[in-house]
Amino acid sequence: MKRLLSVLALALLLVPASTFAQSKKSEVPAYLLSVLLGFGTGHMYAESPKAGTFLWSEVGSIAVMTGGVIYSTVSTASAVNSANSGSLTSVSDATTGAMTGLLITSVGSIAFGVFRIWEIVDIFGTVDQQKKAGILASAQPEISVQPKGVSFTLGYHY
Repeated sequence: MKRLLSVLALALLLVPASTFAQSKKSEVPAYLLSVLLGFGTGHMYAESPKAGTFLWSEVGSIAVMTGGVIYSTVSTASAVNSANSGSLTSVSDATTGAMTGLLITSVGSIAFGVFRIWEIVDIFGTVDQQKKAGILASAQPEISVQPKGVSFTLGYHY
């Protein structure tokens, strides 16, 4: 197995760069970027106008989650300080503040999840449209192992 990997690495190094130089991009990085990173990176790679939508919606969702955590922390700390000074309503205030912050954080989390799922589903449609329009090409690596050696080819399909 180790020898096979070293042969494959050597084969990749020996393949001329012109083999990979195509005017069209592969769709695989767009899928990987959308699924693994998010924030519109797959759409940015595919040069889709929806990239900004996903970037700002996911950043906004994180900002809402962060705001909920900060609100919960500040309101609970304020209520605890009031309790130390002898106020009887501080327990109720602390609970209300914590629950409000939890609600805000939950709304941000749900929004983030919805935007991530939307982005992952949308990248497949975006790439399919761009392949039909001739903007993206599909790359399919092919490896064949024979008694005489290993051959590695990378085929582009338009």
